[in-house]
Amino acid sequence: MRRAFLLPLGLFCHGGNLQMGSRVDLVTLWTVSALMMFPQCGHLQVLTVKPNWAAFFTGESMTITCNIGEGKYSDWYYIFMRDQQPLHQYSTNQMYFSQYLTTDLGGRYYCRVSHMNTRVTKDSNVVSLTISGGNLIFQHPAVVLYRGETVPLRCRCRYLTDMTTAAFYRNGALIVTDPNQRKLIRSENAVEISLPLLSDSSYVCRLNGVEESPPIMLKVEPSRPKAQLRIHEAPVGKNITLMCSIMSPSPGWMIFWYRGTKDDSLTAQDIKILSDDRISTSQRGVYWCRGGRGNPTYYTEYSSPIGTGNTGRLEKVWKHHPAK
Repeated sequence: MRRAFLLPLGLFCHGGNLQMGSRVDLVTLWTVSALMMFPQCGHLQVLTVKPNWAAFFTGESMTITCNIGEGKYSDWYYIFMRDQQPLHQYSTNQMYFSQYLTTDLGGRYYCRVSHMNTRVTKDSNVVSLTISGGNLIFQHPAVVLYRGETVPLRCRCRYLTDMTTAAFYRNGALIVTDPNQRKLIRSENAVEISLPLLSDSSYVCRLNGVEESPPIMLKVEPSRPKAQLRIHEAPVGKNITLMCSIMSPSPGWMIFWYRGTKDDSLTAQDIKILSDDRISTSQRGVYWCRGGRGNPTYYTEYSSPIGTGNTGRLEKVWKHHPAK
């Protein structure tokens, strides 16, 4: 049986869900889910900033890149947005470079991509950037951060100065740190500390007890992101391919692989590395994965377990739940 559907002129992905835009003429489609036609909708796209900081001085430069979670970057058109306004027309360039920053270039940045063939459109995560004309700034990584994650925080001066008197404050209270744990970055006139993030908080840094950076409200996600594991079926005797993705609009994750239980990690002798998030192995069993980043390593939630039998057919494992 065949049914008639209104084919949308544009399909918009938001949070991994397919949304319809304006419609055109009736067309005839087989009665299958429209999502089957647009697998790109399920993958996250991530906006990254280089250097990886959320605050800059006027006169500095930065590069923003729109990273597509899967497929070729050349299959998409890109447009970069600031505070809901386009910075240029759609193009095939996945990078936006700003050579001389001014205070009016601060704001909420994200990228919008449109697939050349399917017309699927989707937005990246939003990154808030601050451009300061002052002498002192507080810097944190320009990525989505999670509760319990330890991240570098910087107090940075525009001009060459002695940074040993720099002090960090959270919600108005002095953050006391071991002087031996501080990292002086003299070439950038900065001092850096690493702190675990526990909740949304306001941060500033002060120099010589007088000069103060503009306050920064640092927000953290309350829940850990989760890994998603997929396996390509393979005939008996053939290697299976495992693909692990982190369901987070934030970069920098290293993938950790497991077979059997969470204590049974895979070694280099067990697998063939195909890419950063993909491996191949001939051994059947129950597989898991998770991501990690930072120092000390902050881990995502484990993926759901997926098993393969001797036939190479896939089987979702529901009964086997290792201990936390």
